[in-house]
Amino acid sequence: MAAALFLSVGMTGREGQRDFPVDFGVRVERVPGFFTYSVSEWNMRRRSKPVFGVACHWGVRLWAVTASTLFFAVTAAQAAPQTEMAYFIGNSVTDTIGYTALEQMIEARGHQHIWGRHTIPGAPLEYTWNNPFVGNAENQQAGSGGQPGYTDALPNYTWNAIVLQPYDHRASTDYTYTSAFINLATQNPANADAQVYLMSRWPRRTSDGAGDFLPFDFRTLWDAQYAGIDNSPNDTENRDYFQELVGILTDPLATTDPGTIDDTPLELLPGDDHPSALLNKPILLIPVGDVMYELENRLRSDPGSSLSLYGIDAVEDLYADGVHLNDMGRFVVGTVVAATLYKESPVGLPSSPYANGSPFNPDFVTLVQTTTWDVVKGHPYSGVPLPEPGTLALLSLGGLAILRRRGSLG
Repeated sequence: MAAALFLSVGMTGREGQRDFPVDFGVRVERVPGFFTYSVSEWNMRRRSKPVFGVACHWGVRLWAVTASTLFFAVTAAQAAPQTEMAYFIGNSVTDTIGYTALEQMIEARGHQHIWGRHTIPGAPLEYTWNNPFVGNAENQQAGSGGQPGYTDALPNYTWNAIVLQPYDHRASTDYTYTSAFINLATQNPANADAQVYLMSRWPRRTSDGAGDFLPFDFRTLWDAQYAGIDNSPNDTENRDYFQELVGILTDPLATTDPGTIDDTPLELLPGDDHPSALLNKPILLIPVGDVMYELENRLRSDPGSSLSLYGIDAVEDLYADGVHLNDMGRFVVGTVVAATLYKESPVGLPSSPYANGSPFNPDFVTLVQTTTWDVVKGHPYSGVPLPEPGTLALLSLGGLAILRRRGSLG
């Protein structure tokens, strides 16, 4: 594995000017196996003779030394192997993650990914809670021992991440049963340190009586406001729904009418506590819907070019049916999950675990990975912070200091 760093120095004005701007643009990229930073430009004005001069070869020397300075400082922390133990609860939409494919993709970077799941096709969280011995259950921590299902996996094992998939229920109901799963998990005190995520899914496509899909506007559906009228998918498959749900799970008073949502009082099961009293970290989102929204923006910006370059020209091409996604769509979901759980750029991760023997278009892979990271880093609900420009600035200045000590800057 190797990393590449680019430091561009653009200088304007004439040597000897008193007002001499120097624009820095730092972009730290990686080839497979490393992290990607993208840092906006900033300006540094000097009120005296410029330190650098204006010859372009200074920029080349600055690049070389700063690259060596930043290589270890930036990539060492990001490339450190992680062990993540993640448990998933949901339905066939959750299964779109492709747990084995996700594991293979992540472990190609040197991480260890241990997972478990309890999913029931078509089931909301309420149904899964009330039917603990129905569905598909796996737990890699248990091996051949233990009992299948969440009733054993949550209280008897320690998890770094617990991912829950709300589905086809109003926020008030999903509040109750998301809280119930969290209460069960935290019967194991170690799970108070788990990061709980809601997986924000995508709008479904609808069809007419003949089974033909109706016109589909992903962006309009995703931008819709949650009304809380009923359990209609049209009301619970939008950005606002998932953000509302995170809000009340974090703070039960964080609603327009405190203590209620969709005109329904917020209620917990008997004996349960609010998640904020049980968890040491706020509940977050795995923002699949937001990544698909941005993919739609980029694909629709030039549909003709998108089709020839990526093989698709809209996110509807990622659907296998009205709800489920095809292999390319599964790759999108897995990429978002990887970037969010491991808090690092997915650029360079292998796509082959999802390709089912037919390699994806490389430009499509790059589009998915770069779009995912652009959305996930700094997303208000992902828990993945933006890179610190100040940190990179200090490291860049360290490179300048080396040059000055060597007498290269005069």
